[in-house]
Amino acid sequence: EDSKKRKGPVYYAQHQNNSFKEEFGALWGDIDPQSIEFAAKAFGQEEPEAVNFWMGENRSVSSMHKDHYENMYGVIAGEKIFTLLPPTDRFALYEKPYTKATYVRSSSDPEKFDIVEDEPSSEVPWISVDPDHPDYKKFPLFHRVRPIQVIVRAGELLYLPALYFHQVSQKEDEEGKVIAVNFWFDMSYDIRFNYFTFVNELIPKMDFLETR
Repeated sequence: EDSKKRKGPVYYAQHQNNSFKEEFGALWGDIDPQSIEFAAKAFGQEEPEAVNFWMGENRSVSSMHKDHYENMYGVIAGEKIFTLLPPTDRFALYEKPYTKATYVRSSSDPEKFDIVEDEPSSEVPWISVDPDHPDYKKFPLFHRVRPIQVIVRAGELLYLPALYFHQVSQKEDEEGKVIAVNFWFDMSYDIRFNYFTFVNELIPKMDFLETR
């Protein structure tokens, strides 16, 4: 079966709030937390801020985004495909505020979801560019960047630096599973963050790039 052609809802078990400890604590004994101690020492911290559990399928794809955490991402089953761009490419990603909303199962068709705006209304920054299939007419500045694609297989660990933009897709193993656990460490608000803030401040003044 070509899982990309499946119909129906796309299920993805994830909650980015220390979910592995809070929701899947019974599985904690299945990993070796000491194996990540080298990262804690490198980041100058005693332990991760959060440990998150991820389980999805071939159709599960994130949008392009960034995290304010140093990320150690380990794949347990299947493969994760990361499309990466450095913080300096922020100018070409067309990030802007969108109305915050939630997917709610449709009352008329349980196989579908409706997009319902949150109340009270608020906005969240979001990137609508798909780096794997960019629309260059709609997002002409994306011509100026060169995404890097990294495949992380079962048993492998990826270090994803804080503020790096990334979109994540996945590939199931022979049993139809994609499972991962990641460790978030607080980022240091050092010169990198200052530089990123500087780049953000410049972007509104860079409209001239659209015409070149």
